[in-house]
Amino acid sequence: RPILNSQNLGMIPNFCKTLAACRGEYIALLEGDDYWTDTGKLQKQVDLLDRHRDCVICHHNAMRTTPAEPQLTLVWKTGARKNRLSM
Repeated sequence: RPILNSQNLGMIPNFCKTLAACRGEYIALLEGDDYWTDTGKLQKQVDLLDRHRDCVICHHNAMRTTPAEPQLTLVWKTGARKNRLSM
């Protein structure tokens, strides 16, 4: 659902307002200049989170390309082992 503002809030206030308005069990973030290459990405992540209720976040490998560097560059790689972060 659209969340419209009468004026530009700035990046951080806009993000916080949008996050506070979320109502679902899970939140997926996709910035305006990003895209997902796997049509099953969200379902895979939901399935993982449903199976492992003690997990609160998941991520995926990330690739980058720019006009100056048109070749794909791996910028984040998920390790072969399962990582757990305690806070």
